[in-house]
Amino acid sequence: MSIEDDRNELSEFQKSLKYKIVKVGDIVEEVHWIAVDDDDLLMGTVVAVEKGMYNQVQWFEFSDDRITIKWFKTGQLEKLPSCYIKIVSNISKD
Repeated sequence: MSIEDDRNELSEFQKSLKYKIVKVGDIVEEVHWIAVDDDDLLMGTVVAVEKGMYNQVQWFEFSDDRITIKWFKTGQLEKLPSCYIKIVSNISKD
């Protein structure tokens, strides 16, 4: 793969990333491109949100939040950029 091809691929990846407003208590699912098994995506609940923690990452064109997720299946905690998950259910705004 040439450097130009790599740049084009990165550009397409960047276009697919979107900022998501995620709150503690939201139910989320990992996206297929970070999953260990495409057929068994992890689902979990957001237990912490750190606003604007990713603001100088070359493949993000926006400042993103770091979220901590407790996965239902494994019980493990994982920190990820919020654009790396899909929101399944939002908590109410109260």
